[in-house]
Parts: sequence; C-alpha cells; structure tokens
Amino acid sequence: MTILYQNNTAGLQVFRDDVGWITVPPVPGSLVVNVGDLLHILTNGIFRSVLHRARVNHLRSRFSMAYLWGPPSDQMISPLPKLVDPQNPCLRYTKPVFASPFLCLLL
Repeated sequence: MTILYQNNTAGLQVFRDDVGWITVPPVPGSLVVNVGDLLHILTNGIFRSVLHRARVNHLRSRFSMAYLWGPPSDQMISPLPKLVDPQNPCLRYTKPVFASPFLCLLL
C-alpha cells in the first residue's frame, strides 16, 4: 500500500484499458491511497490494483511524499478465505505466495 501526500501540481497518471493513461487531477492537501497488488490479492480483487506512474512536470515543481507498507518478506499472502468460494474463485493466484519473491517480481 502507498499513501501519497501531494501538492497542487499534476504528475500522477493511471492506466485504463479503454482510454490509456489518464492524468489524475491533484487535490491539494489530500492523501492518495494506492492499495497495490498485495491488497488486491488479500481481498480477491475487491480492491483492485491500478497500473500507475508519475510524470515529470517541466513547468512546475511537484512535491509528493509517499509512505510504503508491505508485509514481512517471509509472510505468506493469499486471499482471505471468506472471500473465496465457488462463485468467487481466486482471481490471480491459485495458491499462497511468499511476499518476498512476489515483491521481487514487481521490480
């Protein structure tokens, strides 16, 4: 999970399959929460991970401060059992994965 505090200069973009990259308008003083792939796995897709990036603004300075959080590297991660049933099978991983190798795949 990433919690991002931003100023009033745009730079964050998210990707949508039907449109492509979209610039997210900044809201000064707000917090942007990116739930990331780990929460996507834990909630079996209820909270979706979004492909995102930061773009450089050549006209204005952009300030952002992020706090990153994740489980210990030896922690097994999988969807919460009550969120998996025949109508809602595991969306992404069919068995639990260790956090460390999973995070290395994202780099």
